[in-house]
Parts: sequence; C-alpha cells; structure tokens
Amino acid sequence: MWIALLNPFLAWGLAAAVIPIVLHLWLRAKPKRLIFPALQLLKKHQQKTIRRMQVKHFWLMLLRMLMIAALVLALMRPTLPPANYFPTFSEWGIGLAILVVVVAAAWAYGRFISKPERSVSAERQRVGRIRFTAGTMAILALLAFSGWPYTKRLAAEIKDPPRGAIDQLPVAAALVFDTSPSMEYQFEQASRLDVAKASAIRLIERFPPGSKVAAVNSAELELPPFGGDLVAARNRVQGLKLSTSSRPLNEALRTALKLHEADMELGGISDPKEAGRDRAIREIYLFTDMRKSAWQFGGDTQLKAELEKLKQIGLFVIDVGQPGSQNAGVGQIRLAPETVIGNGLLNLEASIWGTRVEEAPAIELWLTDESGKLVRKSQQLVSTALSAAPIEPAPNPDSTAVDGISVPKAKSLSSTRLLSFAIDGLAGSGDRQGELRFVGSDPIAADDRAYFTVRVKPPPKVLVVGSQIAAAALWSEALAPTDLVTLSRAKYNVTVVEASQLAGQDLSQFDAVTLINVPRLAPAIWTKLNEFVRGGRGLFVALGNSSLVARRNPQGIDPTSYNTAEAKSVLAAIPKASLRFSTPTKLSTSESVAPIFKKLDEIGGLAELQATDFRRYWAVEPAGDATVLANFITKKSPPALVARNVGKGRSLLWATAVDGNTWNDLPVSWVYVALADLITQDLLGVESSRVNFEVGEDARRLINLQKQDTTLLLREPGFTQRRIELAADAFEVSAPSLPLPGHYQVESLDGERPFQWSFSANFPPAEFQEETVFSEDLSLLLGEKRFVVAKDPETLERAIDSSRLGQEIYGLVLMLMIAIFIGEHLLANWFYELPNGGPTEQATTA
Repeated sequence: MWIALLNPFLAWGLAAAVIPIVLHLWLRAKPKRLIFPALQLLKKHQQKTIRRMQVKHFWLMLLRMLMIAALVLALMRPTLPPANYFPTFSEWGIGLAILVVVVAAAWAYGRFISKPERSVSAERQRVGRIRFTAGTMAILALLAFSGWPYTKRLAAEIKDPPRGAIDQLPVAAALVFDTSPSMEYQFEQASRLDVAKASAIRLIERFPPGSKVAAVNSAELELPPFGGDLVAARNRVQGLKLSTSSRPLNEALRTALKLHEADMELGGISDPKEAGRDRAIREIYLFTDMRKSAWQFGGDTQLKAELEKLKQIGLFVIDVGQPGSQNAGVGQIRLAPETVIGNGLLNLEASIWGTRVEEAPAIELWLTDESGKLVRKSQQLVSTALSAAPIEPAPNPDSTAVDGISVPKAKSLSSTRLLSFAIDGLAGSGDRQGELRFVGSDPIAADDRAYFTVRVKPPPKVLVVGSQIAAAALWSEALAPTDLVTLSRAKYNVTVVEASQLAGQDLSQFDAVTLINVPRLAPAIWTKLNEFVRGGRGLFVALGNSSLVARRNPQGIDPTSYNTAEAKSVLAAIPKASLRFSTPTKLSTSESVAPIFKKLDEIGGLAELQATDFRRYWAVEPAGDATVLANFITKKSPPALVARNVGKGRSLLWATAVDGNTWNDLPVSWVYVALADLITQDLLGVESSRVNFEVGEDARRLINLQKQDTTLLLREPGFTQRRIELAADAFEVSAPSLPLPGHYQVESLDGERPFQWSFSANFPPAEFQEETVFSEDLSLLLGEKRFVVAKDPETLERAIDSSRLGQEIYGLVLMLMIAIFIGEHLLANWFYELPNGGPTEQATTA
C-alpha cells in the first residue's frame, strides 16, 4: 500500500517551497564598491565573507523550504501502511551509537583544525566549518537511522494501490453475528442483536459496487457462500434471530475464514501467498456483546494460526454491549436428590443473580401435581437487593488499547444470592416437572425462568436375607427405621426373612436382595439370583461369620457353596477364608471413583468411614470383570468392597460383617446408616437416572424396552415433537443437542410395555453472567495486533480507514515541522553569533 493522502489537492502547496529560493536569490547580499588602496586585502576578505554567507544562506534556505513543505504535507494528512513504526531496542542502540560517533567526529575535527593564535575572522571560519560538518553528519546520521529500518518495513507493506483506487475496490465481507441468548438484552426498545443488525446494514450501504457479503451467525453450521446482491445481503441480516443453542464464536470465525478461502479459490487464488492478485478487500466483522461465555478459551489453539495464515483479511470486533446493564435472573438449580423415593423430602437450591437490581426480587416455585397440572407451591423474596445502590460507570485505569483504539475493562457488578426450597410429601410415582419464576420483567426474559424435573418413586422393595432374623435386623433398621415405617415415610419397603425361607420367595416382587451372613445356598437359588440380577435388579452380599465354626454352627458361612459355577455367575467376588488382622486396620477409598464414596464425601461421612477400625475380614477373589471399590490398608491391600455389572443389573460384595458383631466398629457409627442407603441406591441404579441437563447437551438414559418398542416420540418445548427410531437391541435412548430450555417428554408409540421419560434443560449458568471478555483475552485467542475492537460507528470507521489506507501520521508531520522551525531559529542565531572571548583581530599591512 503506497503512502496515501486524505487531502491530495493540497499538493499544489508544495510549490510554495520555492519561495525561500526566490527570497534568498533576490535579497542576497551584494558587494559594495569602496575606494581603498589595499585592494588585494579587501578582495581576499570579500571572498571569505561571501563564502561564509553562502553557506549560512544555504542552510537557512533549506530549513525554510522544509518547514513550508512539512506544513503543506501535514495539511494533506498523509497515511502510512499499518506497521510498527516505533524503533526497536536494537535500533535505539544504533541511533545512540551514531550520535556518539557524530559528537566524537566533530570534536576531533575541531581539534584538528585548531591553532593557538587566530584572528576573529579565522576563529569564525573555524567554528563555521565545525558546525557545518557536524550538522551535515547529524543530518546524514538521522536519515540513516530513520531510513534504514523504516524503508524495510514500508517495503514489506507497500503492495496495494493508493487510496483513490482502494475506494473503488470491491469488498468481500463476512459479517459474523453473536446470536446467543444474552444478545436479547433490551435497551430503548432495541435488543443487542437489533443494534448489531443496524450497524451491519450501515456497513453494507458503505460498500462500493461489486462487493460481496456473507452473513454468518453463531447458531448455524452450514451457511451460503458470498453473495454479490447487497440488497439480498441486507435482507438476510435483517432476518437474523436469536438462538438458544449457539456455537462458540471461535467456530463462527472459523466458518468465516473458510468462506473467504473458498471464495479466493473461485477467483483462482489457492495459496494465501498469492493474495496480492486478489482485487477485493477481504474483511471479517464480528458483532457481539463481549460476553465471555460466547467464547471458548483454553481448548482452541489453532484459530490464531488460521488467522495468521490469512493475515490479509482484516478482523473487526464490534462491541454492541450496553454499559451499565441492569438484569436479574435465575441461575443454576441443584436438586438433592433428583430422585425422591417414597414420600421423601426434596431439597431445591437455586442461585439468583443480578446486576444493579435495587429492589429485592420475588421468586416463585411451581410444580406439577399427580395429574400433570402446574401449581404454585411457594414464593420467596431475595433477602437483600442484588446491588445495594446504582453504581455509575467510571473511567478504568486498567483500560487497554488494540491498534490505538481503547477497550475499557468494565468491572462486573453482578451479585448472587442462594435460595432454598423444601418440598415434602411427594407421593405417587412418575416424573414431576417444575419451574422457578422471576416475578417481574427485566431486559432479558430468557433467564427469568429455570426448569427442573424430579423423579418420584414408590419405596423400592428390598428383601433382606440373614442367617438369622437378628443378623439382618440392624441392616433393615438402617434402611427403614421403625418410626418412619409407622408414619409411612420410610424410604424403602424392607422384607426380612431367614436364609431357609429364600427358596420360597417370589423375587420378581423385589427391586434388590441383600444376603447377610447367609451360610449356603443351593445352586438353583444362585441361578435364580443370577436371572434376577440380569433382569436389571441388584444383589448385595455381606460376609461375616467364619467358616471355622460352620461345622459346629449351621449358621456359619460355607465358602464351598459360594465357589460353585452358579454362584460365580452372579457374585462380584468369591470368598476363600476368613482372617484376622494382626492390629485393627482402616479402609482405603482414595483410588476409588465410585458414586457411593463420592456422595458419602459430600455429606461429610467419608473421613469417618476411613477412620473406622476393622479387625476381621474375608479374603476374596474378585471376578474377572469386577471392580474393587475399596481396600483394607495392609501390605497386600485385600479388597473390601467389590462391584460387578451382571447383565442389566448390579452385584456388590462386602468382605466384612455388617451385623453388629466384633468384626468392626462400623455399626456404632452414624456412617453405617448412610452407607447402607448409598449401597442400596447403587443397586437400584438411582445414579443413572439423570433428568436435568443443559441446553446443547445430549440427554441419555438406559432403557429396557421390549423388542417391538422401537419408535419413541420426543416432545420438545414450544409444542414441537419428533420421532426417535431405536434398533431392536438398543439399550439407550438419546436426545442429542437439546435445542431449547424447558421441559421434555419421551414416550413409546407402540409395544406392550409403555415407556415414559421426562427431563428438563436450562441455559448454562454462565450464559447471562455479566463477565466481559477483555482485549488481552482475545489477543491470546486471536493474536496480538490481529484485530480491532470498536464500540461506536466513528471508531469503527477510523479502524476501517486505518486498516485499508494505513496509519495517519498527521501528528508526526506536525512534530517534524516544529523541529524544523526550531532548527531554523537556532541556525539563524547560532551561526551568526560572535565567538565569546575570541582573540582580537590584529592589523594587517599590505
């Protein structure tokens, strides 16, 4: 790009630079005729004077010419191609070295031509020579210092035609729009997306004829290529809408780059190095509210390289965010638990956040009843206002600048409150769906509601089998306390039988079976348990009594009964022998990722469990496909809790006692009750029944449908629905990339056994949080000096001119003119001054 002039018509003013020449020639000193006998002496003196005056007049004339030229050039407002014109560290070093050399040379030259005794005129001549030589060397050094590095930089940038031609070149512009929900923010009856569209339409109207435009948004994947119809492009922009599921802006920028590459290939440019043959100015305009949630940071390392590869494409980030925004909404919802069993208590916690919201907002809880009707359950006021007082935006000293354009670091003024709701007595069975509603209205409506689903189940039926009723009593009491059973509030429906009664039980009536110190089982019973587990149920085996007393005590465990092929088909581990620790030991779960211990840790019970003393245990051999969830802390680390998936069910084995004997101290700890509950939940598969997701996630659930149940209907928010076709042997149903926040239902359309699944989806918690992306964040992602941020149309216009035409050097030229003006005054006074203390002129005789 050649040096461009914003006011080229003023170039005629450069002709005024010849005025000093005319003045110096017209007003130059003329010799006067004097009648004097010593003509030879006068003639010699006249020659010296004329020679000295010619030198002085030459420098004055040159400086005055340069001053006039610099003034005209400044009024013409020249621009240079975008580059870093500030000297580097090495260039400053070179300049300093040149200055030292000039000073040393002038000093040496002065010493060389100095003599002890001189006349005034001779001293003047010597000083004039020194100053002339030093000035010449300084000017040459300055030219070398400035010309050498900047010539190389300009040579790398001066490739495009001058401004007059650039104004007529067509533009290939990819307009990228952030269509995430936060762009809904309303101010003066216009959303942020409306502001972005208006700004984009103004740009399109500025583009010269022959330009091409592509409209890219953060929601769509497949987009049309560049179109040459600017009216159609304007209509496409005008028709953009917000999307609830948007891609990161990284991907939208990458799409814009691919569109440019494809368009360049259509023009016969396959290599970015051949961009000089492209007769279109290529640019990308990104319109966003600068929310950090719209970007993907940390995982994208290629975007910077892709932008550097196509460095001829200008990138402009247009900030359409509203400063001093005021908004409030419902953030993340936490359910404890997602599945409520048997008239249990549902604890719901929600984060309510806001920015500059002075009044305490009200939040309502709505929940469907057993008939499916949405009913308001309760209402709460946030304890305090989300922002105590309005805060006026103030200048931030931490503001940054990108390519000379300031990007202030606006501080987030949002605050968060937590609200807790307790819902008691959820009876019946099935999925119940609810909402938290923000009472009132604010600039963003999408975050004023949050959705949730809770699964309500009747108390699962658990069969507890013990060597004696007394052996199973402690475990059954932990699962179903007598007081809660009396109030019909027990979490489990527990049936306790002795081992001898197991053969007569109908296992299809139960959801889980627990064996506590059962001495022996017939192979037919093990086969029956195997079928029970494979059908999707759970089996828990706790080992206690020693086989050493089995012959004398028929209640003792006989390990040979547990080593049959039928037993091995369902057990997680095979008992070998009961042993005693030399000293009481502890339990290790540090390497375990089991949900049992994760939940135990959440309620503060894991440390208590790990501090419990264990004195006896069974040495067991885990099955080949089993997982050891916990070990005893000894040299050999024998397994303590082993898990195994059998078919669609779950089998667990505990290698020590749970019946309150002297094997361990677990029954005397409160952790015993929590551990019994968590082990039973693990058997029932409660953890796999997730029913709350985020927009954009894949909702998945394990299924157990009959083979003819291959067609499901998914009902989405907004009264839309679609079919889900399943293979005959499918074990999972999936709803990929949830598009909207709200409630979803899945049900079977055919088959003898009905299938229903309800779940909810919400926006990610960070979507509406006022966390601004800063220029240094974008620099890490896009590259230093690779983009320009503009807040208003004027700033954007200056940025576009700077990118297309170069950087204006008006101030630099004015500074140069001032320097020349000062130099002219110094020269006019310094060169004509008499040397102080010089020798007096001696009389000369002919």
